[in-house]
Amino acid sequence: MYTWISRCVFLSFMLVAVSLFTGCNADPRLNGVWEGKMWEFGQRDETHTLIVTAQDGKASITFVRISYSGGSRSAEAEGTYTTNLLAFPHRILLKFDDEDTAVRCSYRFAFPLFSNTFYLSINEEEGGGYPERYMLDPKEGPVYVMKRQDR
Repeated sequence: MYTWISRCVFLSFMLVAVSLFTGCNADPRLNGVWEGKMWEFGQRDETHTLIVTAQDGKASITFVRISYSGGSRSAEAEGTYTTNLLAFPHRILLKFDDEDTAVRCSYRFAFPLFSNTFYLSINEEEGGGYPERYMLDPKEGPVYVMKRQDR
């Protein structure tokens, strides 16, 4: 019986390793609707909201900026994304359908498996690298702390 259990555990680890190393482009944990506020230096910015809908490499992103005068602005973009699960922190490369630009993001989940919270840091500089690990901390930021909305 011990041999059967150890084989199952070994095969499970091999399945995960193969899926990581074969170029699985979309992190399945991202699938769903996420909404969050931006945090920077330990303060939540109530004027910025980000909504991300992701499904198997396709993404729809709605960035909402609410002005202090009571009005709001909204921008939407659709495109594709690829993830790099081997990098730490994990990376997302967003490519939008209506633009010829790519946006580099770093992300992590609150708990590695089955988490309903993830942290997303976006590099808003064109041609820049991926955000550093420390930027995924709400005490540093800027980072969006996203909660799953579709469960």
